[in-house]
Amino acid sequence: MIGLHSCMEAVKVRPHAIADVLFRPDWEHSEQHREMADLLRNMEIEIQTRSMEQLAPLGSGHQGVAIRLTEGPSLEWGELAKPGRSLILVLDGIEDPHNLGSILRTAWLTGVSGILIPEDRAVGLTPTVCKIASGGAEHVAVEQHVNFGPPFQRLKDIGFWVYGLAESGKSRPYDLKLPEKVAWVIGSEDKGLRVSTERLCDELVRLPQVPLGSSYNASIAAAMALVETCRQFGNPQ
Repeated sequence: MIGLHSCMEAVKVRPHAIADVLFRPDWEHSEQHREMADLLRNMEIEIQTRSMEQLAPLGSGHQGVAIRLTEGPSLEWGELAKPGRSLILVLDGIEDPHNLGSILRTAWLTGVSGILIPEDRAVGLTPTVCKIASGGAEHVAVEQHVNFGPPFQRLKDIGFWVYGLAESGKSRPYDLKLPEKVAWVIGSEDKGLRVSTERLCDELVRLPQVPLGSSYNASIAAAMALVETCRQFGNPQ
């Protein structure tokens, strides 16, 4: 994990999982580095220094700090099955780390419990993704699957209604009366939802736009669906 905001969130949320903390040599000159160092010292976690050249392979946006974690948040299926509102995202082949990072941050802010992604032809939790998420990766579980059939069925069995965002959808998000348990499925940046994934959805939904022959960025599409869900859920305020 790299970047000041994402690493600080890891220190606050998951200190027990910190294996290594790497700072640039002149970190004492940075107020944000000093603030993080104070927290780490109180937890008796050692800080190691590395040159900027040594930190560079971890990602261009490291900002002079990197943390290696032994674990991240896990998706609690038992909690999802309990009565009440729950929100899940499924990403069908997002390849741009900036898109996944942005989606993670939005998911955190809108109360998403977890994100399902495919194992192949999709970006995972890289240092760049976690940096762009600015803390979201420490709050939203990301679970990989070989194929979406079993997890989709599991979601449906515990009461989720699965909505896929697609141009062929007839309803728009704000036309729907959303149920208590919602799963939104977002397609890849260039091709949208695969046909096999569309068939697994309970309903296809389209986003409003003028007819330009193009479509929204994946992270923007996810944000539009999630914000409407929050509006109908009435939370967060």
